[in-house]
Amino acid sequence: MKLASDNSASELTRITAFQVCASLDVTNALPYILGAAQQGETVPVQISAVGALGILGGPAQAPLLNSLLQGKDDRLKLPAKRALEQIAQRQERGE
Repeated sequence: MKLASDNSASELTRITAFQVCASLDVTNALPYILGAAQQGETVPVQISAVGALGILGGPAQAPLLNSLLQGKDDRLKLPAKRALEQIAQRQERGE
């Protein structure tokens, strides 16, 4: 979580940290991941954060993901769509 929150960490470090936090269900990292999804330093950082939101996030993150899906950056649309699908699947299963 410390690396996920560290804006001065390298791009690859943050990308990896987001994915590790998501894999380990570190929900405390969600605010940092959400911030990076909204305003990540680079598109790869944003994409990783959006992917992590798909694993950790819930309905509260749907507005942000929908705005990315409707946004101008085509590189974020597919990850946002996948994250929304993952959140919907977890809701259907009652998780």
